[in-house]
Amino acid sequence: MRKIKLPQGEWLLDEAKPLGSPGGFGAVFEGSGVDGERVAIKRLNLTAPQVAYRELHVAGELLKRDLVHVLPFLDAGQDADSDQYFTVMPVAERDLQKEIDSRNAIPQAEALTILLSIVDGLLEVYDLVHRDLKPRNILLHDGRWKIADFGLARFLEESTSLNTVMEGMTAPYAAPEQWNRERASHATDVYALGCIAYALLTGKPPFQGPSRAEYKSQHLQASPPVLQNITPLFRSLLATMLRKQPQSRPELRRVREQLQKVAEAPKTGNMTAGVAALARAGAAHAEQTAAEEAATRLKTTVLNTRRQVSDEGFRILKDIFNEMVQRIHDTAPTASVQVDWSHGSFVVMGTARLSWDTWEAGAVIRENEFPHSKWDVYAGAFIRVLQKVSHYTVGFGSSLWYIKWNEHTACRWYEVSYMTSPYCDHKVPYEPFELRETKDADLATSTSMTHVYQRAFGPKSIDDEDMEDFLDRWLTRFAEASQGRLQRPGKLPLD
Repeated sequence: MRKIKLPQGEWLLDEAKPLGSPGGFGAVFEGSGVDGERVAIKRLNLTAPQVAYRELHVAGELLKRDLVHVLPFLDAGQDADSDQYFTVMPVAERDLQKEIDSRNAIPQAEALTILLSIVDGLLEVYDLVHRDLKPRNILLHDGRWKIADFGLARFLEESTSLNTVMEGMTAPYAAPEQWNRERASHATDVYALGCIAYALLTGKPPFQGPSRAEYKSQHLQASPPVLQNITPLFRSLLATMLRKQPQSRPELRRVREQLQKVAEAPKTGNMTAGVAALARAGAAHAEQTAAEEAATRLKTTVLNTRRQVSDEGFRILKDIFNEMVQRIHDTAPTASVQVDWSHGSFVVMGTARLSWDTWEAGAVIRENEFPHSKWDVYAGAFIRVLQKVSHYTVGFGSSLWYIKWNEHTACRWYEVSYMTSPYCDHKVPYEPFELRETKDADLATSTSMTHVYQRAFGPKSIDDEDMEDFLDRWLTRFAEASQGRLQRPGKLPLD
């Protein structure tokens, strides 16, 4: 037995007698007070240096309250003889997770009673947000289901890094805003309560992971499964509680009102045909709205991710072109240079004009813009050299595409030039040339033999170890054009 000294007194901790398996924030052991009273002591996964001797204010506040649906703290704080933090609570009969595991599924009426007890606990300490609501934190004590560990998640959030909080949160019950590292609110607890409802009714929460990355994707983007064995009003409520946007979820008091209505409402079979039909329609509408919101969030998430990747790609490309400009400055100081990424950049010397610009002013290319060639292109740019000749134009152009070939490769910039196909009967000013329309570029690089454009060169990587080849290729063309010696290639496609 180990003696610990906390603000309210001394306690004996028996680390040989764990009460359940360790959780994200700590492990619970059997203990006792100086009077022999049996208690549960939680040793937090924190030490004083990590939290800078911060006090457990939340636990101290709860010590002063007369709580009915929240498991009280008997003591909490830092052990006077060590740098470890502990909380002391009454011993509960069992946690809700054990109840779910032993019964697999709990009938709607009983599930509603449990959910109402949890909501009453959340309302009892409405000035606090739990942040880690889950079945293991719902304990049966004195014949009531009560919420435990109130305030511990906030204590970690205020005392340690965001990474620690992310590691500690319980993935099956974590709300979308927690995965996005946004501020938790009562809506976060409402979302977790909706997940608990699924666990009560079906034996498992709405999303199954199993990996942490899959849980994140599911909570951020997927629609929860539709429950068919509950009343329509209950289905409708759960759909709104599990909405992805926290501001779209019902407020806690509204949740309680609706749960009470569900508990008191007659079964669908006892309703009139019209009322039953309306209830079913309402549930279907709530589920459809939730599904549409999830789909919208998925599109937004995907687009934001692609925008971040695209922005990084343009930073790489700017570095390449800045290097090109610097070499022109160093070796041909008489060249006239104008760099403007918003409207296009160019270099003029003699009869030559070297220019480059980005696809639609640097916009991100959406997913599936290259369906025929199956290229996953995030961004695009264009480069060309034109040579002034009295009655015609000689030039060379290429499209630059930021491509991710598959999940195992990183995005890289690739150069592709195009030429007209035998099926094209219109004239082009120079060849090979760049293509600006993603539809044309996609068809030109596909297996289709009937499109008016085909590949003339590439795709050839131009960044990292291949940057020197790219710069040398285009500086050579620019030098030739400035002396009037640029010529159309003798054969296309190029090797």
